[in-house]
Amino acid sequence: HCSDVVIDPFHYVGANTSYDSIAMGVPVVTLPTRYFRGRFTYAIYQQMGMNDCITESTEDYINLALRFATDKDYRSEISKKIITTRNTVFENIAAVKEHEEFFESVTEQK
Repeated sequence: HCSDVVIDPFHYVGANTSYDSIAMGVPVVTLPTRYFRGRFTYAIYQQMGMNDCITESTEDYINLALRFATDKDYRSEISKKIITTRNTVFENIAAVKEHEEFFESVTEQK
């Protein structure tokens, strides 16, 4: 909660950190890669309908992280946007239903 910005390490999946940060309204800067580990945070933002923290190059990744770290007004604006849209991830009943159906089908087979 004390962080101004979190960077999503594209060489390692930052799923829990991304969820925790987004829950607190802290921007997570991500640079999607072709591998799953580099696309998890990207997928969260896509579900939220937010592209503000998604970058397309290493240079953009660094610059955006620096902007969040140094520009309090911009960081506050994006944090508010995250807080406004985070429920599309955390209150996604469709995902809960899919898990429910999966576990019911698996337990019925035994």
